[in-house]
Amino acid sequence: MAHVNDLIQAAQVCCWEALCMLVPELKSLEGQSQHASAGVDVAEHTRRLLVQCPVGDQLLLACLLHDIAKPRTAEPKPDGQPGFQFPGHGEEGAKMAKEILERFEGHEYLLGQVCDLVRYHMEPHEGKIPTGFAWPEDLVDLAELDSASFGGRSIGKVRERFNKTRVKFGLPERPMPPPQHISVILEEYLRIRNLSA
Repeated sequence: MAHVNDLIQAAQVCCWEALCMLVPELKSLEGQSQHASAGVDVAEHTRRLLVQCPVGDQLLLACLLHDIAKPRTAEPKPDGQPGFQFPGHGEEGAKMAKEILERFEGHEYLLGQVCDLVRYHMEPHEGKIPTGFAWPEDLVDLAELDSASFGGRSIGKVRERFNKTRVKFGLPERPMPPPQHISVILEEYLRIRNLSA
């Protein structure tokens, strides 16, 4: 049985091959389309979250698993609109995250937080945080990373939007990133990925 630290280390360096060996369900994210303006499949979107994620085991694993249920919950958008919708993917994802993490030794200290972050990660997109939620800063950080990891998004505009949510709930605002911050991160990520291919 692998230790949860193996999963954390693979996620920290965004080694997709190792992550898929440890969590075979991640392979199903490859090629899974999203909403029409996403610009990337769910696997690439997930990798982009990982390379931007700040330090923190629970947040990192929530980034890894936040959309794990999208292939299971995917439905074509109604009325012939392009793309997919994923009703209930947070709730289903929390169940899957629990099953996945329980396969690893040493998972106990992070199980509840990761599953809760996965379950409620869409709430801050709508300017909400569940009442009494124990990790509101991580939840808003996850939603911000989620939003910033689609194609063509401006990290500055995303940060501005989620800082309004932080203020609304009495959380500390995050500083605005340097103008090229996201593009530099993604360029370096793509360069490393191409070298390892």
